[in-house]
Amino acid sequence: MKKLLIPLLVTIGLLTACEKQIVIDIEDMEPRLVVDALGTTGAPLSIGITESRPVFGPHTDEEGFPRIADATVTLTANGTVYNASLVDDRYILPYSPQGGDRLTLQIDMPGRPSVSAEATVPAEPLVGEVSFPALDIDNPSNALSFFATITDRAASNDYYYITLTRFDTIYLTYYSIDSLPIQIDTIYDSETTFECDDPLVVTDMNVIDMIGEMGMSTYYGQQLLFNDERLDGHTHTIELNTYNPVAGYYYGADYDNYTYEIHCTYILEVGSVSHDTYLYLKTRQAARDNDALLNLLSEPVQVHSNIEGGIGIFGVSNRKVFTHHTVYRP
Repeated sequence: MKKLLIPLLVTIGLLTACEKQIVIDIEDMEPRLVVDALGTTGAPLSIGITESRPVFGPHTDEEGFPRIADATVTLTANGTVYNASLVDDRYILPYSPQGGDRLTLQIDMPGRPSVSAEATVPAEPLVGEVSFPALDIDNPSNALSFFATITDRAASNDYYYITLTRFDTIYLTYYSIDSLPIQIDTIYDSETTFECDDPLVVTDMNVIDMIGEMGMSTYYGQQLLFNDERLDGHTHTIELNTYNPVAGYYYGADYDNYTYEIHCTYILEVGSVSHDTYLYLKTRQAARDNDALLNLLSEPVQVHSNIEGGIGIFGVSNRKVFTHHTVYRP
């Protein structure tokens, strides 16, 4: 045993003696412009411009990314040039995207190379019947099912998203000891998390899906993104399921001292997006999933960019919005 121990100790000593601290000199990269431009039909195009920071630079997370306020931003839409104005750290263009428009964005700054991007506004999605469920205020655990029928255009590559948002206004009248009514209005709004297990639109899974659904393809989140790989040229009805937490605000309360009404509004939005927008949103969500799960075994996700000479996204969508109002009075 001693004969084996001595050579082992000698080997460890030699390896330890060979340790050397190597300092890697990483050349600082010049900051690059970061463009945030996700436009949609029916709204002026808004653009945010920041500046990248070196990973090992002298900064803190609280400092954020420097906002650029001295850029010249121009947009060419079908040959017409629009100039942007700076409003609250964002550049606002007097232009709203229209289906089929061909767009070129250019950003110039003194002493820096220009950055640019191109996009084409997709056609409006062909959305047929949309069905909203009745508000079941007395059963807050019941699932609510929303249905949207989409007709996909044949022989073209199309990309879609669906979001669901709920706005609640509670009109509460409280009766004090002297029986005088006191009106209190409270407004809640939030993106609504929903589920979708439709195999024609849920074409891939993240790690949460694989763990939570035991390999079944189920989307769970706030924005469903999908392409027409399995829908090409067909009409299909998509079901979204969510839960009804509205009753939790005053459910089971004593009504002797007050009365209330709940005005609930659901907004279902279906949009067509450009290919760049689709890739950007998919990769951004994948990157966020990796960060949330602290997934050390997965490969880093490269978020898609289409900004020439810079980083970021210039994307556009063509949306249709459907609204449903309901009122509950106990």
